[in-house]
Amino acid sequence: MRLISKASVHGWPRITTRRVWRNKRFAIIGPLLWWRSNDSRTRKRRTCSDVPFNCAATFRETAKRDQEELELLVTLGPSLVTTQGYSTPEVGSTYERGLQLSRRLGDRKHSFSLLSGAWGFHIVRGQLEESRRLAQDCVDEASRDDVPALEMAGHFLLGTSLFYLGQLAAAREHMEQAVAAYGGPSPPALALFAAPDAGVLSRAYLSHLLWLSGHAGQAAARSQEAIALARELSHPFSLVIALQYAAILDVLRQDGKGALARAAEASAVCRKYGLEYYVSWSEVLVGWASAVEGETAAGLAQIRHGLDLLKARGSELLRPFYHGLLAEVCGVAGQAGEALASIASAFAFQSKNRELWSAPVLHRIHGDVLLRSGAASEAQISYQRALESAQQMGAPMLERRAADRLREMRTAGDVRRKATER
Repeated sequence: MRLISKASVHGWPRITTRRVWRNKRFAIIGPLLWWRSNDSRTRKRRTCSDVPFNCAATFRETAKRDQEELELLVTLGPSLVTTQGYSTPEVGSTYERGLQLSRRLGDRKHSFSLLSGAWGFHIVRGQLEESRRLAQDCVDEASRDDVPALEMAGHFLLGTSLFYLGQLAAAREHMEQAVAAYGGPSPPALALFAAPDAGVLSRAYLSHLLWLSGHAGQAAARSQEAIALARELSHPFSLVIALQYAAILDVLRQDGKGALARAAEASAVCRKYGLEYYVSWSEVLVGWASAVEGETAAGLAQIRHGLDLLKARGSELLRPFYHGLLAEVCGVAGQAGEALASIASAFAFQSKNRELWSAPVLHRIHGDVLLRSGAASEAQISYQRALESAQQMGAPMLERRAADRLREMRTAGDVRRKATER
């Protein structure tokens, strides 16, 4: 049973593009459709994101049909990302199918868009090695075509994957190349995989890399640049990214007030424009900051809710870090059991996905929880692991924090020993 005509399929990309900013929910996918499966007694409800696949399957397979489907998928992908987030199965299948058609047709026109879209899906799902491979393909594709704007974007994508894998020096090199090469709003080929501006994104990530490397002043400046650029572009999606990464930077700096202000503004923008995926980030960050500022019970509830939202979307990026924040707040609240369970979840996600950048943070939080529970020897081991992982990764700021914890333990031990001797 054919859902819509060929003429409707041909016009779908134009409809989708035209309606991207139509309302606060980004309702570009359209109304729900009903369709009959092969079993005429069974009705299934699907969103219009399924339309390209269902409709295309009814047309005779030809190169022309494949080309039309490819054009449709290239336009549909960013619409799905905007409304559903990067990690939904629909996004993954859209870009997988697009790459399949592109290779079958030998069509390189949309290669970068499709590769970067697939990269977004895999990195948010926590599949970091696959994202790194796709990012390298993007760099190679851009170099082959000698398009500076796409080369800039490729460096950003590769730098991001390397960052989460804990390869900070290489990540910073690529991210600095991206920032230096930025010449204006994202090129169309990159804008098709996601709405945030590449200049905003690269500055936001670079701020984290600079802070971890010990350059706090430069990190703050880059973070401010990202926010200012997003405001200048009047681009809600970019502004959310800039604000949330600024909030994460504040979390790393243990600045509760700063994190609360950034994350709360990001949350308001997310809700206004229906950016559902980033609502989950905001919940975690606002929750941590609220707890640090004294609203412990409310903060814990928000963190848990944010983690539930991420789980529901199949998103595993930053899950180690966010579970670590839950553990930190539980530890301060005296809920040692949940704190230890949360840090165990954090290490499990880290081991599964090799998201290593936050390893020193997690070991330090683990040490804090253990120390509050009276397990001083185990806490010292965790602090030592935090120190060693920070040294191995090249993160002097986190190395100093771990060293401070070890020094405090030694000082406390000396005080107790002297008291005993008296």
